[in-house]
Amino acid sequence: MKIEVRFHQLEMSDALREHALRRVHVELAHFTEEVSAVTLRLSDLNGPKGGHDKRCHVELQLRRVGAINVDERNEDAYAAVETAVERAARSGGRELAKLRASRRVDAGTRKAR
Repeated sequence: MKIEVRFHQLEMSDALREHALRRVHVELAHFTEEVSAVTLRLSDLNGPKGGHDKRCHVELQLRRVGAINVDERNEDAYAAVETAVERAARSGGRELAKLRASRRVDAGTRKAR
């Protein structure tokens, strides 16, 4: 699994990068074999103005499903990362479950014939 963390208009921080990597590994641990790549883009939308302007965009590439994209905004970059990665993992898990369920239905239909 390839993981990329990018910063845009936000000061790069080793601590924030490590936090993002840790969250990705924890949240995707149960289906890492399905994940080909994860890209996190962290940005500050309003600069020093304040407010809910830290953005985390997660692009999760799943081998059999394709891309899942999640955006999260928060005043705290760490919170934005946590929520975005959790949401991407839940979405990925749901898509993989649907794929497995449809394959079970297809297999059952073939056996019934």
